[in-house]
Amino acid sequence: MHPGSFVPVAGDNVEIVESFTYLGVEIHNTVSSEHDIRKRITIARNCIASLDRNIWHSSVSLPTKLRLYRVFILPVILYGAETWTCHTWLRTVESDLAPLSVGLATTNCRA
Repeated sequence: MHPGSFVPVAGDNVEIVESFTYLGVEIHNTVSSEHDIRKRITIARNCIASLDRNIWHSSVSLPTKLRLYRVFILPVILYGAETWTCHTWLRTVESDLAPLSVGLATTNCRA
């Protein structure tokens, strides 16, 4: 079965697709979590960028910055994580999230 073809389900024809979003989690036909993990990292980067000038580069204390990170950033990254495979998570984090974490650590040290 290929994307674009149809399958009968309960008397209706349902299209086969490469991916779809269910409850905010991207489900891909490769059964890999990599697409969803990358999407979550992109959303988290956007959240961090929106707080950049007002929080990360401000006189707000480090403990407060860490609390804000735990409250506003981690839930965005980890939403749906219970469905991710560990291998995919680690491989994606190595390539995408590690530079983000280093940037946060550097930013926090400058405050």
